[in-house]
Amino acid sequence: MRIVTIAVAALLLAFVPAAFAHPERTAHFPDGSTGAVPKFRATAGQILTVCKRDSAKRIRATFKGSSKLRRQRRTRLRQLRKCRFRHIQAAVDKAFNGALIRVMPGVYKEEPSRRNPEPDPRCADDYDTIGGPLESGPTGEGAKVANYEYQRKCPNAQNLIAIIGDTNGDRLCDSKCNIQLQGMGRRRTDVLISGQRTKLNVVRADRADGIYLKNFTVEFSDFNNVYILETNGFRMEDSSRATRASTASSPSPPTTGSTTAWRPTAPAIPGSTPARVPRATASATASRSATSTPTTTRSATRARPATACGRTTTTSTTTRRA
Repeated sequence: MRIVTIAVAALLLAFVPAAFAHPERTAHFPDGSTGAVPKFRATAGQILTVCKRDSAKRIRATFKGSSKLRRQRRTRLRQLRKCRFRHIQAAVDKAFNGALIRVMPGVYKEEPSRRNPEPDPRCADDYDTIGGPLESGPTGEGAKVANYEYQRKCPNAQNLIAIIGDTNGDRLCDSKCNIQLQGMGRRRTDVLISGQRTKLNVVRADRADGIYLKNFTVEFSDFNNVYILETNGFRMEDSSRATRASTASSPSPPTTGSTTAWRPTAPAIPGSTPARVPRATASATASRSATSTPTTTRSATRARPATACGRTTTTSTTTRRA
């Protein structure tokens, strides 16, 4: 039986070299009474399809064998004809609230995003100063951190893919809300988003209420593979998962099995090594009060032995206080 606790994660962080740490902006809890964990949608009013030149070849190579797989192959090839984007960020930029972004099999390095400098001179004034000697050293003047306006104005300075939901600074999502980003491969490894350590975060969802990430693999960020911050309701299913827990202004959510669901959210920060979560039937859910009491999610069944990628499979979960 595997127990994932925030307390243990924090203890492990104490032994991480200081070079891996970095200050974060002050985060605020959304109003949990107004949010909800998003549900899977098979269709949407706006469907955007992202693909690579070899997506058709990859689809034919993986969806083969049984009659069911052959039917799925025909469906994927039909969906592929609607591809209009080569990069995920380009599709995100065109997405309205409630959009479904389908990502066809392939390797996504998001080259246009990589060309954005960090720090970005366009956002030179969008920093806050936080902390004291612990963050800044003997000067005691605090550390400069990129604030929300930095992320909104220069979304790809620190992030390979940025889903930024608040356009007017009121901490409420009014754009890019309820986005579903879904890999369309047979397995989660069929869609690979690779940061190659060029950006601090590979996927960032910031004030992007209702974000749903499904069925893909994320690897090689400079710090966080997936960073979900100040977001009122999110779900990660059959996608990258925490292999190195960390904290920003408050603890990361507990994670067990194939799904992480959270409402409301403080920072959710799956780690920077390649991570894949096996399919399972249950969701690992959690909630936190305004007093930030840590919670523990424990599997009710025996889990498979963990690998270097932190694989865990469960069939049911329970939540208890740490």
